[in-house]
Amino acid sequence: MTNSHSDNDGDDSTFDALVNGIDPRTGKCATQPLSPEILCAIAEGRPLSQADLDVIADALHRRKAHLGVGYEVNENALDECGWGIVFAADDPRVNDKKARLDRLLMRRREESGALYREFIGTSGWQPGESGRKFLNRHGAAAGPVPVEKVPYYLLLAGSPHEIPFELQCALDSRHAVGRLDFDALDDLERYAEQLVEHEEVAQPAPRRAVFFATSNPADVNTRRSAKRLAMPLADTLTKKRDTWRIDRYLQKDATKSALAKVLSGAEPPSLLFSATHGLSCAPDDPQQRERQGAIVTQEWPGPATDDREMTPDEYFAANELAPGVNLRGMMIFLFACFGAGTPQYDEFRWTPGAPRIELASAPFVSRLSERMLAAGAMAVVGHVDRAWSSSFLWPGAGTQTGAFEDVMLKLADGGRVGAAVDVLHTRCNDIAFELAAALKDRRFGKQNDEEVAGLWLAQTDATNYVVIGDPAARLLV
Repeated sequence: MTNSHSDNDGDDSTFDALVNGIDPRTGKCATQPLSPEILCAIAEGRPLSQADLDVIADALHRRKAHLGVGYEVNENALDECGWGIVFAADDPRVNDKKARLDRLLMRRREESGALYREFIGTSGWQPGESGRKFLNRHGAAAGPVPVEKVPYYLLLAGSPHEIPFELQCALDSRHAVGRLDFDALDDLERYAEQLVEHEEVAQPAPRRAVFFATSNPADVNTRRSAKRLAMPLADTLTKKRDTWRIDRYLQKDATKSALAKVLSGAEPPSLLFSATHGLSCAPDDPQQRERQGAIVTQEWPGPATDDREMTPDEYFAANELAPGVNLRGMMIFLFACFGAGTPQYDEFRWTPGAPRIELASAPFVSRLSERMLAAGAMAVVGHVDRAWSSSFLWPGAGTQTGAFEDVMLKLADGGRVGAAVDVLHTRCNDIAFELAAALKDRRFGKQNDEEVAGLWLAQTDATNYVVIGDPAARLLV
């Protein structure tokens, strides 16, 4: 943290809509904070004023019945909870993808036995099909996951254009879901080969974790995420897993050169947690696909007072991973806007009756996470769309890192990444019921704009955490 700023980062008694995304063309926040009145109107789905229409958001309500696997089923044992792969029914490259994944499919078939499934061709995901309808079509309904019909672990093999992010988030409400999407089929095969080799060699993973979090000048977002997310997580792992070496690159130490050293060193960590801004590029930016979600490092001098294009020295993008870098089975958590991917349409700005505002010409997985997997990482956990401070701050309760702590501890103990991240989706369900109650109160006359706005924002934020990679991957500890 720089000396010019106090540690006071705001009042915990209210929600506020601060978002971690920086426009590289201007050096400013890509999205301005949204008012409770506007967010409340969105959550209720009621008409907005003309002034509101400039900054409105999509009223998305996802009430999820979360149960996971049934009683006495070990979520880390594939022969008890199953593993399946889902292809789009109309995917023209399905045979090529399946061939490139053959070694991984063979291994998961051996591990899962009778609970192995391939959803391909007519049994694959059908265009326009919701997550609920996909599960219903295969005999799964509300209640504990019927693993003999649809396995608990599901790997989506396709881009978010072929199999939408919305489906992944919907399935995540009950299942442990991951995604593989590479522009080059050679990279798809390389990932599968590296993952299987890593598991078959069974060399214990180094018990080393790195926490990387910036605190950029005059920027309350990164000051909060460093002090109230990354630091507590590092402290928890240090205290509860004393056999692990915990390295901290926080605030002034969270430089681009430090991150490059972590990722290219002779002994990379097994766990990397990063809390930073992510680049948020305009749809007409020719570099959007390459830079969107790139990690903004400590070199960024904070929000610009005048438009100033950022320099490459201020962020770490996919092209920084030099050919030959070996991430050796690393698990990576990127807390940043667009860290895992970008949807086609903006969930936070739209006008009823008008075309939806595009964030990109087509949805895509972040190039950085794609390159990390190709370089040997087993999985990247990150956010689709923008990431908000509501993930770790709660009005009246202050800092809330329990869900993130569970994720990191489960990964450190060798838990499968899809099951480890499940706690974040459970949190989404909890918030959804609070939101439903707040909306009910409002219908009966309670004036609770700020409560409804905050809960809607927190629910939408919690929904959008996804796994890029095989959800059954895990550290061998």
